[in-house]
Amino acid sequence: ALSAQLPELDFNDPYQRAMSESIYSGHSMGKAMSDGFIRVQTLWDEAMAHNLAEYLQSPEGNKRQVMVVAGGNHVRYGFGIPRRLHRRLPVSYLLIGSREIEIPKEREAQLMDVDMPQFPMRAWDYLKLTSYEKIGVGVKLGIAIEDDPQGVLVKMVMPGSIAEKSGFNKGDLLLQADEIRLHDRFELLYLLMNLKDGDEIQLSLQRGEEV
Repeated sequence: ALSAQLPELDFNDPYQRAMSESIYSGHSMGKAMSDGFIRVQTLWDEAMAHNLAEYLQSPEGNKRQVMVVAGGNHVRYGFGIPRRLHRRLPVSYLLIGSREIEIPKEREAQLMDVDMPQFPMRAWDYLKLTSYEKIGVGVKLGIAIEDDPQGVLVKMVMPGSIAEKSGFNKGDLLLQADEIRLHDRFELLYLLMNLKDGDEIQLSLQRGEEV
């Protein structure tokens, strides 16, 4: 049964419910939709906590530290993943968050006006203040890629795409973009999202034994 594959779910955290309901109050969709949102978020958090606990108790994860990168509402105040992990495995954790204090005028209308409840704990152990990073549509090379221990592997080249016209082949290993060494596909996608039509980028690749 599907229920047997689900992690243990705890819907009784009053702090997380209060935070979720405050955030969801910006959407006038009724209590049923709000409850559904909380159920989905709880499932996500419990699944992450379950997998973390299993890893940390495994021979591979024994005595290791783990860094979790997740949306702020999955970790803020320790709600979500940290507390649900601690219920399974009482390990210590450190919360690092960010808050945007410089936001472009054209983006201010998109911000939700949330009146967050006052909780008897700090949201973060460390807080980084940032400016809003505006990322454009960018350009698309027309390739399917995946991470590789040595760089970024080209899995497919779309016919008629920029990549095909530039001579890319399936199996090429992308090593560097301009002066940036590529360690994973996110680094390449991030660079492409910040380009616009007419911009150029130089990609270094390995094809077989040839670089």
